[in-house]
Amino acid sequence: MDFKYYRWSFRHIIGLALLLGGLATALWLDNRTLAFVLCGLLALALAALIQLYRHVFESIDLMFKALINEDYTFRLPTRNRLNDSRRYLNEQFNAYSRHIRRQRQVQHEHDVFHQLVMEHIRTGVVVVDESGKVLQANPMALRLLELHTLHDLSALKIYGNEVVEAFRESPPGLPHPITLRTPREQKTLWMHVARLTTQSGIWRLVTLDDTRPVLDEHEVDTWSKLLHVLSHEIMNSITPIISLSAALTEKEDASREDCLHGLRVIHDTSDGLRNFVENCRKFMSLPRPLPSLFYVKELFVEIQALPLVPPHIAWDCHTRPADLMLYADKQLIRQVLFNLIRNAAQAIGDRPGHIACKAYSTTDDHVIIQISNDGPAIPEAERAHVFTPFFTTKPQGSGLGLSVCRQIMAASQGTISLLPTNAQGWHTTFVLDFA
Repeated sequence: MDFKYYRWSFRHIIGLALLLGGLATALWLDNRTLAFVLCGLLALALAALIQLYRHVFESIDLMFKALINEDYTFRLPTRNRLNDSRRYLNEQFNAYSRHIRRQRQVQHEHDVFHQLVMEHIRTGVVVVDESGKVLQANPMALRLLELHTLHDLSALKIYGNEVVEAFRESPPGLPHPITLRTPREQKTLWMHVARLTTQSGIWRLVTLDDTRPVLDEHEVDTWSKLLHVLSHEIMNSITPIISLSAALTEKEDASREDCLHGLRVIHDTSDGLRNFVENCRKFMSLPRPLPSLFYVKELFVEIQALPLVPPHIAWDCHTRPADLMLYADKQLIRQVLFNLIRNAAQAIGDRPGHIACKAYSTTDDHVIIQISNDGPAIPEAERAHVFTPFFTTKPQGSGLGLSVCRQIMAASQGTISLLPTNAQGWHTTFVLDFA
């Protein structure tokens, strides 16, 4: 508050001090007339001071009653015959009222926004207190639970006590399934629980998701793509076999060379089809990993002893530290490295190139294996699909190699990823991360 708003109060205080001093002096001099006059002035000053503080308390009482009744429209007069202190005090009360009203308006807008979000999200949300009373359940939650209203968890007993206990006792953390059995069907919802500590107690925020429509759509799409690829590959292989065998059969004067040539074509085509089916079999039935400890450097040495890379391509492997060990299925990891190194050699082609294998450990005890090459970079439009089953840019590729690698890494509690082009100075780098 600026000093000018204190002036009136200061005048009262100074005036009272002067009156008390003058009254004491008059009494000491035994001047009754002066003492009587000073007593009258002192009484008037005290009355004015009492009037001021009575107004202050009345204003404060009015403001508190308005706040209790949630009435933020109250106003105190700031004009007419008001001294500076009373006018300033009323202005401050009015400013506080406007501030509270703005805050309430903002809170109301937030509440409306949150309500709209709760009504339109595709996830069921249920808020429950410690007694089992449902504080909020959005429309999606009622739809998933097939209920019109939900005020208490006891309404879920129609699905069995285990569902009620799941809402009451499920620990916060990873989502887990709950099964709802109705006369029409049995469906599984995924539940995720979070705990909120509030002034009213502990609340449980339960989210529900029905993944069946997404999974069904994804499954249909996957099978459609699989059948399309299988039919395409089988027809591409069977059609020339049927055509060639029919031509040789109908050709009465076919020479031995013609027959041998036709048989070789049939053999090569059939062998290609067999390889495709074998890749599909590997993709569909990946063996269960049997992890054990082994030295990464020994695995690199074993792989480098194989004729995977032609002589015109430089190939080196580095391990840091030299005794770096990995706990995984050595045979499956060897298969992953075979595939990545073979792909790198095919990408480089007939020109001179370089392939680098690097293994190291991170500060958080992850083992990282990187396979890099300086062949042509993978186009940006294709990078997002390199791990998609049956996606390939090779004329004779099956599109399953990198998909199998990703499956093996997932089964080994690891991940495989493709770094951005030119990362660490290489055109293409695949990273195997073992947690």
